[in-house]
Amino acid sequence: NDRLSQGLRYFGRVDEIRSVDVTASPFIQQEVGTRTSSGFGQTITYDVRDSRVDPTDGYFLSLSNDVAGAGGNTRYVKTAVSGTTYYPVFEESVLSFSGRAAYIAGMGQDVHLSDRYFLGGDNFKGFSKGGIGPRDTTSGTSNSALGGNALYTTDAEFAVPLTVAKEFGLRGIIWGEVGSLWDVDVSGPSVKDDASPRASVGFGFALRTPIGPVRADLGFPVLKKNYDDTEVFSFSLGQRF
Repeated sequence: NDRLSQGLRYFGRVDEIRSVDVTASPFIQQEVGTRTSSGFGQTITYDVRDSRVDPTDGYFLSLSNDVAGAGGNTRYVKTAVSGTTYYPVFEESVLSFSGRAAYIAGMGQDVHLSDRYFLGGDNFKGFSKGGIGPRDTTSGTSNSALGGNALYTTDAEFAVPLTVAKEFGLRGIIWGEVGSLWDVDVSGPSVKDDASPRASVGFGFALRTPIGPVRADLGFPVLKKNYDDTEVFSFSLGQRF
């Protein structure tokens, strides 16, 4: 109906990891090869936002589950919950709060690199893609991110329309994020796996274009580990749900 919807899906996927740099973590090098996934999933969503493209009021909640094991050589159960609420403040300004939590568990096997979660970049500003979470510190390079099985993120944003290009939906945004990624199915003295919270703050600009929303941000970590990878500038194209 207008507020509640559910989608059922079958998925089939082939993942190939190859041409891994010799300086990469041995835990990544041992993942070289091809794996196939086949399974079923569902997503149920409750949405009372005033707009799905540019919301200013209301909220949505979502629950997703996936089970891989109907064929292929990969078996896991994955669950994710997320939601965002929006509050109009004044003169089309909007305050929003978002949250997400997710977990993946292997069924009779470890969770493979291509199925783990990665945090940073578009999904956690102020850190580079894969910059947060379990890492092999012996390689000393940015390609040592191992991904994780569990994550949570929360963020708050305050968006204000800018009159200099209001007809294009130009907005200035200040924001803050807190979250973490942890729990990886490998261990060793060089593997750092810590559920401690990370946090960043920053500001950015968003613009509506014919090809979709465009956004640029400057982010500054305020809570991090010394092995995390940070990134001040981030750019994204497309709607974030």
